Amino acid sequence: MPIAILLFLLFLITVYFFSSKVSPIPYYPTNSKDIDKIISEMDLKKAKMLIDLGAGDGTVVFAAADQAHKLGLETIFVAVDVNPILAWIMQIRKAFHPHKKYIIILNTDMYLYSFKDLINKYVPSQKNNKIVFYIYISPVYIPRTFEMIKKLKKPTRIVSYFYPIHEAKPKKTTAGIHEIFTYDLN
Repeated sequence: MPIAILLFLLFLITVYFFSSKVSPIPYYPTNSKDIDKIISEMDLKKAKMLIDLGAGDGTVVFAAADQAHKLGLETIFVAVDVNPILAWIMQIRKAFHPHKKYIIILNTDMYLYSFKDLINKYVPSQKNNKIVFYIYISPVYIPRTFEMIKKLKKPTRIVSYFYPIHEAKPKKTTAGIHEIFTYDLN
């Protein structure tokens, strides 16, 4: 009997994550074939902090942290997801990551969190200290997210996967399995 309950719960969780009809924010992971191109667009050598909004299971954050570790960079990586199960998965992944002291997992609503305080805590206020935001979120949320990032008034790069930001002109569009749009805000 307990196995049947566990299987049923697993089924419900799966439906919640992947169904756009059930979940307000379904989980669609970044295509692994595009990871290297995405990380290249982040320009980690110039980034002091990378914030992944809607990080899911952390695929992009952990791949970028791997790259930073190989390059000897001290970039801070922040993975933000409102889903507690995905945040828990990321916490487990972080525990075994070689660059874990530079990774922060936030289980929160990105619109209710003060990124300005987090950035001020970890990134010195210098013109060349760039913040990178990675977004792979529903196009419905992109305008609000873009406004939130602009209000930070920090040198920022936004790497948007699959969906463009219609309120801005991309600096670059990279072809992959899905398009990658890069924007720079000064």
